[in-house]
Order: sequence, then structure tokens, then C-alpha cells
Amino acid sequence: MNIRTILAITYCSIGLLSAQDTPAGFGSRDARYSIQSGDVVEVKFRYTPEFNQTATVQPDGFIALEVAGEVRIGGLTVPEATAAVREGAARRLLDPEVNLVLREFVKPHFTVAGEVVKPGMYDLRGSLTVTQAIALAGGFRENAKHSSVALVRRVDDQWAQVKVLDLKRIMKAGGMVEDVNLSAGDMLIVPQSTLGRIDRFVRWGSLAVFGVAALRQF
Repeated sequence: MNIRTILAITYCSIGLLSAQDTPAGFGSRDARYSIQSGDVVEVKFRYTPEFNQTATVQPDGFIALEVAGEVRIGGLTVPEATAAVREGAARRLLDPEVNLVLREFVKPHFTVAGEVVKPGMYDLRGSLTVTQAIALAGGFRENAKHSSVALVRRVDDQWAQVKVLDLKRIMKAGGMVEDVNLSAGDMLIVPQSTLGRIDRFVRWGSLAVFGVAALRQF
């Protein structure tokens, strides 16, 4: 199954999104880091240090704390996670003062799938554009469609934004100003042929499954 077929199945399975289904006001992904499974957090209680604890976020997004029990912090920012722990601890402590510190976290990364020499997941270190990411992945294969590269950017827990880029034009002299800077978690999909109509916003769950399938094909 080639990348075009995978994408076609993806968008058919998602269905066309109507205006009322599509979240309004999406732009660049929020720069604040969202806690993920595998991250390690240190939770400190100012007035009750005996409850201080270091915990690893489980695959379901929860951490287990002695004083607060099971608290879901996956997908939250550090301030949001602090508030969630405070709320849980308040069932046993009076006005707890909580400090949550992110000790270990998943490194920022991006994924390149499809018709490139070295498809895979790469660390995102500093500022990196789409054309630089393609070069890092070994460049295009001979049968790659340079003018129809899909940039998939997750914007929240449910939605991803898709932008089709004409890298053939962008890479020409004078076109580099249109090159797009990558964000952590972005996925680039390089097809063998021109992509058909693609909705601007798609549900992340469906797209993520087929994106991973596409990556495994190469």
C-alpha cells in the first residue's frame, strides 16, 4: 500500500468536516509543553514535605500520589498539572501549597514518512524548516512528488491541521522565504503522486494511526 492510498483511506475514514465541526481559530500550536506519558515529575508540598514524591506519568496519563491518589496530568501544561494535583491533595490537606517540577520529559521531535531516503523520527533541535528536515532525512527519493508534501501539525488532543506544500517551488531560487518552520510533533508525509483534496483540519486519532502505518511502509 503506497502513501497516497493510505492518505486516501485516512480522509475517507474521517469524513469531510463541515464548518460547524471544525474548531475555529487554529494557528500555530501552543508553545507551552504538554506533559506526556513517560515524563517524570517531582511534586513538593511546602507545609507537608513528608508527602513529597517523584512520579512517572503512566501510559494512560495518570500519576499515583500518596496524598492525592490517582491524578491525570497527561496532556496538561505544568501549571495545569499543578492545579490538578492541588485539587486532589485538597481532599486530605487544608489549602495545600504545591510545587510541581518537570524533571524528565520527551525530547521535541518530528517525523518524516514516505518517499525520502531515511524516513523516521528525528530530534528537533533549535529552528528547523521543512526543506531542512527533508535534507536531514536524506532527501527525496527518485519517485517523490516534491510539489505535494503534507505537513501535519497537531493543534490539540483531538485535531490536527494539514497543509500541502509545494517544495519544488519553494526550493527554487527566491522561494525559500515561503519555507515553513517545524514545531515539535510535526509530521511530514512525502507521497509518490499528487495528493487529492485534503481537509484543512482532521481528527488526530484517525490520522495518527495511518501516519504510523505509512511510516512503517518505508
